[in-house]
Amino acid sequence: MSERDIEIIKKATKKFFGENASVYLFGSRTDDSKKGRDIDLYIETNVFQNIIDRKVKMLAELHKEPGNRKSIL
Repeated sequence: MSERDIEIIKKATKKFFGENASVYLFGSRTDDSKKGRDIDLYIETNVFQNIIDRKVKMLAELHKEPGNRKSIL
């Protein structure tokens, strides 16, 4: 993953899950020698209201990010 991709994900996580939210990458994308297709994220947050709605909105925002459709999603 590029540094730009990482920053985009961190920014979206804070936007939708709060400033205290943490996001962790796991799965095949943690190994740069592997070419995994999807990105597995684990998000820790203390914001639980409308959590599914927040997740959907975050995914939609990541999907709309110019030039990142293939690299982020």
